[in-house]
Amino acid sequence: MNPIPIEHGQEVLFPEGLAGCGDWRRFTLDLSPELMPLALLRSLDVPGLSLIVADPRLWHPRYECDVSPADLEFLGAARAEDLTVFIILNSSPEPFAVTANLLGPLVVHPATRRGRQIVQAGRPYSAQQPLTPAADWLAFADGLVGCPEWKQFTL
Repeated sequence: MNPIPIEHGQEVLFPEGLAGCGDWRRFTLDLSPELMPLALLRSLDVPGLSLIVADPRLWHPRYECDVSPADLEFLGAARAEDLTVFIILNSSPEPFAVTANLLGPLVVHPATRRGRQIVQAGRPYSAQQPLTPAADWLAFADGLVGCPEWKQFTL
């Protein structure tokens, strides 16, 4: 599946809505450079509602999304490689509590601008995958060039 070939501000229709929110169907995608590598999926149905989304391969480089022939037909796509996959990020005021829903990705066909949330049954993913595990620290003994006091980082 390709990186995001959808243009900024294009409308995307999820005819079935999103999981648990069947009325959330029409969105626009905000791909502002200041947001990258994240994007905002802004609802056209619910004023003020936006979802933070991203390419799942930012966290899991070998992330795979199971797309059935029925999903391809629904989206109007010939091949899974023609689709774009997003995951919804769940924000939190605590940096180590930010999670991603890898189990319910949003799959969009850029040509038809139709989308579907596809539950990944039988996959080792989680609907609450932590993005910043506290144990995964990088340490630079001498700090960064120009900032010697900056010594510890998380991925």
